[in-house]
Amino acid sequence: MRTYILLACAIVFAESTNIVPEYLDEETVSTQIGANHTFRIQDFTFVTSDTCMITSPNGTTYDLLKDEVAGIEKHSAIDASCGVKITVNSEDFVGNWSLQSNGSRLLDPIERILHFVVVVEEAVEASPSVLIVAKGNNFHIGLAKATTVPETCKLYRPQGIEYKENTTEISNYCSYNINNVTTDDNGTWVIVYGDTITYKAAVQVTVVGNFNKNSTQEFVWTLGAPVNQVIGPEDAIYCKIIDSYSVTVFEDFGRCNISIDRVTSKHAGYWKMSVGMHGSVLPEETIFTVVVKQADPKSTVIPYVVVREPIVTLTCFIESKFAVKACKFRDPSGKVLLAHEGISQSRYRFHGATVMRTYDTVAQNHTCALQITDPVVSDIGLWRCGVQTEDDTYFGHLSVRCPWVIKDVEVAAAIITEPTLSADRFSVYAFEDESITLSCSIQAAIRYCYFRASNGTIFHVSPGQSNYVGAGFDAGECGVRFPGLSANDSGTWSCHVGLTDASQEQRRPISISIQEPLRVKQYLRRHNLIIEADALPSGWIDYCVFVRIDGLGFTTDNAPMGYRTSIESAAGSCMLRISSPTTLDRHPWTVMVKVSGKENLVTKVTDMALRVPDTSVSGFRFPTLWVIVMVVGLSMLLVAIVLGPQKNRKWAAERSASVRNSFRNSLRKPPLNNTSTAA
Repeated sequence: MRTYILLACAIVFAESTNIVPEYLDEETVSTQIGANHTFRIQDFTFVTSDTCMITSPNGTTYDLLKDEVAGIEKHSAIDASCGVKITVNSEDFVGNWSLQSNGSRLLDPIERILHFVVVVEEAVEASPSVLIVAKGNNFHIGLAKATTVPETCKLYRPQGIEYKENTTEISNYCSYNINNVTTDDNGTWVIVYGDTITYKAAVQVTVVGNFNKNSTQEFVWTLGAPVNQVIGPEDAIYCKIIDSYSVTVFEDFGRCNISIDRVTSKHAGYWKMSVGMHGSVLPEETIFTVVVKQADPKSTVIPYVVVREPIVTLTCFIESKFAVKACKFRDPSGKVLLAHEGISQSRYRFHGATVMRTYDTVAQNHTCALQITDPVVSDIGLWRCGVQTEDDTYFGHLSVRCPWVIKDVEVAAAIITEPTLSADRFSVYAFEDESITLSCSIQAAIRYCYFRASNGTIFHVSPGQSNYVGAGFDAGECGVRFPGLSANDSGTWSCHVGLTDASQEQRRPISISIQEPLRVKQYLRRHNLIIEADALPSGWIDYCVFVRIDGLGFTTDNAPMGYRTSIESAAGSCMLRISSPTTLDRHPWTVMVKVSGKENLVTKVTDMALRVPDTSVSGFRFPTLWVIVMVVGLSMLLVAIVLGPQKNRKWAAERSASVRNSFRNSLRKPPLNNTSTAA
């Protein structure tokens, strides 16, 4: 038996030298540095593994049953006696591996080999990583950081095809120039490099069309109306507008915005627009035309009143192609009454809002009426109706007179039956940094309106202006908003209006009082120089800044030696005290106050002039008594000269010259002696 076993072993050993290896399916794993992965050769029934060897990418073979290698360790499992666990510690672990197992299958020797590939891909940053380019232009891409293996760099198009144009720049940044871009270049471009670890830098390229600079545009603006219009491509990143007089009216990032307070005939002509688009370095220029036309005449409201005791019906008629949305009336006292279809309240009842279509035009005739039953004295006078359509609001004026209502002569005399101008505010009080609104109204349509300042300056006002305030000239309202006036603008202003019926111009005075927001004063008190500041209206202040005439500046928090400051934030005041003021200190100071909630500092300069101390021994005082005596004496001498003999006249002339010389000498200061100079 022993001889048989030995013979069998010899036969197996002899046959093992001619074993044909079995190659298992290759495995590939994409991983990263520091990751763990397990590979194994699986055992089945009647299959055993006696050896387990592994070969690394550098060609070194290790016996997993004996050798201990960092990052490589044997992996055991029930169904696999040859397995390995690899920790990818460095680039040495990247590449082709082989796991080899020798064993037997039903006593037949076998050799199984598993090839696996460890692939490490790392994303790196490209420069730029996202870009937009217009068709026909060029773009440049590359790595954000240099590489030590630039010879391995390759660039792949969005379709996965390697880019092999002659525009490649050989550099450590693997940079490329791509010229004459087309829509096929739209997508993700990838820069790939590396010997073992594969590094990929992705660039998202968006190809856009060019701005159609050859397209012509025409804008029609209404004479006298404001314009606030956004033009140009929606995705523009820069825009510049030059008018027909070569004046730049807009230049900024984004789309173009044309803002004009009032259109004139000078705005007509050819304008130039320069647009900067994504993907283009140079802006594209195009020309557009501005046409200025006269404003279409606004529809006129035709009002009429029907008086049939005890009912008065007020009707407003308008022709418009737009539907009426609302209708209202305003009585002589200013009370507003809304005309709702089918609704009545108190003495007022909706009389009807009819629409009569004219078949030869697209315009429609709209009528809105209000009925008053048993009118009272407050209903007598001038009314106003307002009709709102989908495009505008129209106004009309009505005069209501009911003889049977007014029986008192004095009451009748107090009722206003003719359009009379009135100012909404007869007195206006404000500070310099506050906006001011001046307005007046009349019970008739206005033809023109202007405000006259106290110094004679004229401010013309019309509904087309951005600073206009009011419902419109046809509503009889005129107003203007000033962003701020100065204290010098205080005084009596006046509102002037001319009516459409060419009647005499009417005006009303408006008293305006503008106060300075900051009061400052500078004075001496017990040899101390004091500068005070009060913010008006009184409010919380954060700090004050004092600036001397030579530029020395400090706040209430960091006053230098010799200067003391104090602040009463809640009262809105601060103070600077100088105990020993110098000549520079005696000059006017500039005071700046930071009022809480306002961005800008309020600034004002004190009006105190420099006071120079007197260096003479005694100050000069005008000899008032001596002048009186001298005048009386000279008068007497003059009388003596005229009336007396020649000898006396000669004596008087000599005495007069003596008095004159004495007076002149009295006005002269004595020379400084040594004592006064030393002082």
